[in-house]
Amino acid sequence: MRARVAAGVAVSLSDPVAPEAVVPGLLRQFLNYCADNGWPVALLYTRPDWLPVYEAAGLRSLRIGSEAIVNLERFCTETNQSKQFRRNKRRLVEDGFSVGRHAPPHAAELVQELEAVSHEWLSLPGRRERSFALGSFSRDYAERSTFFVVRDRDGGVAAFVNETPAYQPGTATIDMMRHRADVPHGIMDFLFDSLFCALREQGLRRFDLGLAPLEGVGERPDSSTEERVVRQLFDLLGRFFPMAGLRAYKAKFEPDWEDRFLVCQGGPAGLVRTAIALSRILA
Repeated sequence: MRARVAAGVAVSLSDPVAPEAVVPGLLRQFLNYCADNGWPVALLYTRPDWLPVYEAAGLRSLRIGSEAIVNLERFCTETNQSKQFRRNKRRLVEDGFSVGRHAPPHAAELVQELEAVSHEWLSLPGRRERSFALGSFSRDYAERSTFFVVRDRDGGVAAFVNETPAYQPGTATIDMMRHRADVPHGIMDFLFDSLFCALREQGLRRFDLGLAPLEGVGERPDSSTEERVVRQLFDLLGRFFPMAGLRAYKAKFEPDWEDRFLVCQGGPAGLVRTAIALSRILA
């Protein structure tokens, strides 16, 4: 688990990564260790599979959104045959754009180009490194990563993502997605189209596009205290991540939606402490 302590809360970004049979014992060890240090525990983006284990350990769960999981076979044989994807790909190919995969070891020139694109992306409004929840660019990390790179007609790097194994077998994801400030509309759709089908050829079955938060949670006058705190969490995360329109953007890839939860100790007070912890982690 990727975890960090902030505001006296031990925050984990995922479920335990271990064989199913040992997860309850591993969780108990983690909770005991945190209790010995006086840290309440919060686990973010957890899957429904483990909710009975968490509840048996005295933790409380609250649904916070849905993870977009792309079926690569379906995307590459059906979804990307739509007019939208075919038109976008044809336009960009005619304009001289292409996608290539680069596995390490990398030439120094490629790492320098990727770094320049990353710096330009970070100069855009609202962009910054999110080293807890996402990957951050460093030359050392870049030299060890596999990249899918969009190049323009002149061979320059226009955009890139890095390929990262996900926790579940047969699933891939990314933790960096960056582009030049002046890239044409649709460039990331073009990149994902190529990425998904290349991963399918490698034998992978699914791609995790990340979380889309619940819509409207905590906004009704009769919303529960827990829902209102989750709303505050979304507002907090929205200061650091472009939440608005996420579900609509990801929906174009026709993913399967899987529920994700926040699991924590301490009831509403624990949720408030978790919000404070996240504000410090992400600041």
